[in-house]
Amino acid sequence: VRNVLRLGLHSLGSVLWGDDLCCKDNPAHCHVLSTFLYTLRGLLRTSLSVAMVTVPSHLIQ
Repeated sequence: VRNVLRLGLHSLGSVLWGDDLCCKDNPAHCHVLSTFLYTLRGLLRTSLSVAMVTVPSHLIQ
């Protein structure tokens, strides 16, 4: 029997995660969130896993 790992990330990139991802304040953080999501996608493709990720609306601009 194979089990599926179900991963849930709620409000990824929000202030509650403890890191401010605003590009205006720190240009080094501009690609941190997208790099994490691409890496997560690669890990999920090579494993028996699924992920549900929600992102705050202020990051989708």
